[in-house]
Amino acid sequence: MKVSGIVIAGGQSLRMGIDKHSLIFRNQSFIDRAVGLLKNFTPDIIISANDKSHSYAYKTIPDSVPNTGPMGGLYTCLPLIKNDRALVIPVDMPLLSPEVLRYLLQQADLSKKITVFHANDRLQMLAGLYHKGIVSFLQKQLAAGDYKLQNLLKTIPHQIIEAKNFSPLFFNINTPGQYKKLNLENG
Repeated sequence: MKVSGIVIAGGQSLRMGIDKHSLIFRNQSFIDRAVGLLKNFTPDIIISANDKSHSYAYKTIPDSVPNTGPMGGLYTCLPLIKNDRALVIPVDMPLLSPEVLRYLLQQADLSKKITVFHANDRLQMLAGLYHKGIVSFLQKQLAAGDYKLQNLLKTIPHQIIEAKNFSPLFFNINTPGQYKKLNLENG
């Protein structure tokens, strides 16, 4: 299956206090790690980021509907991908590996428009496979002022995959304490 890639990197990083995409893990910035991960699957990569002060080697697109979180990033980037489906990952999950995404692609039911993981007792909406055909659903939800990605699952055919042994890799870095823990335990 041919896929494109989208890195969701547009967050305000309020809890971290600095842009997460520039944080370093194992001698590599979070953004370089995320792009490098997606390069294993596709050369068609878009970065969803609202900070115009940084330039990346890949196409970087600001949200067309500001202040709508990851939903705004998906809404803006999905129409721009070259393939029908995009592997979507957040910039702030530096432990994700090619094996995780390969497992996602192997398990994906292509009759579904969204495939996401369930890990660590929650849905991991920003680590998934999204079909570009959901853009109209995103538009309706944005127009209604509902920016919660999880609510897409109420109206769109989807699949939830249990992360099983991959669960520890879904470690989201949002605070300085989490960043310190990441480097102490995995550095």
